[in-house]
Amino acid sequence: MSRRPVSTRACGGKTHVLNRADPGCLFHSPGLGPGEAWPRHPRCRSHFGCPRWSCSSPLADVARAVPGSERLCPARSCVSLSARQTNGLEHPLSGIDASGVYLLLNLAQAGKECRMSTVWTEWGALTRFLESARLAFARQRNLWSSLELADPDAVKITSATGLRRYEVALKNHLSAVEDEVTLYASVLIHTYALAESAACRKLGIDSRTAGGIEAWGGSLLGAHGRDWSGVFDGEAGAVEVAVVRNAFAHGTRLIDDSSEQRLAAAGAPPRTSGDAVTLEYEELRQYRDRLRSLLRVGGVDLMSPTP
Repeated sequence: MSRRPVSTRACGGKTHVLNRADPGCLFHSPGLGPGEAWPRHPRCRSHFGCPRWSCSSPLADVARAVPGSERLCPARSCVSLSARQTNGLEHPLSGIDASGVYLLLNLAQAGKECRMSTVWTEWGALTRFLESARLAFARQRNLWSSLELADPDAVKITSATGLRRYEVALKNHLSAVEDEVTLYASVLIHTYALAESAACRKLGIDSRTAGGIEAWGGSLLGAHGRDWSGVFDGEAGAVEVAVVRNAFAHGTRLIDDSSEQRLAAAGAPPRTSGDAVTLEYEELRQYRDRLRSLLRVGGVDLMSPTP
């Protein structure tokens, strides 16, 4: 079947598709004359060479920011590749050099990143905060323990930040950086809040009236046609996370009567009212895994991260 060239916008006397030799323009279609591009065929569902930005995809938004990219909708071009191959037509990237393909793939990846929901961006930031803080704490402990101080009790550390001046005895500073439980609790509280907020946004409900994780978690799973059986450690594990989180968030670090009954009702490992609540690194990772599993199974975002 012959393909009739149609007119489109040209730049520098060429129709642009992907041209390493012309850095000001992203696109150049070989075999066409100035101001020409292949027509869109209904079977191909392709907009390759489209001079307009009528596509509202996130990839189009990304590519608009690239100088010279306003001549083609790369989102439509990318999704059309498999369609062209399956219809037995010439691959649209035939004869295009590797740098052009690399650019197009970069645009596609940027579009994927734009489509990632905020919950996973924030999730990754919390993970980096946790691990970087642990590194910083360990570095401080190692630094001061390696010094041969004549009188460690007399050493004071001073830090001026902005309008504030902070002074602390060395022993108190080391005590602070050895308290990793507070760090872990902070990350757990923020992770739980992030998960609850993301689930409630997906459900279209107010997180302040959503109830406990048994309620909003069950609703999230049900709305996606799933149940607790597909979630890591199930409902019992999620309730344990909520109980531990509450003990730290409410400042008691203790199991109360309500928490004891809540754990028993969910079938979680029993804890007695008055028991102290602690948090180790591996426990924190397990609790975060449970919350992440709940969001993934509940369909909050299928492009969730690995760490």
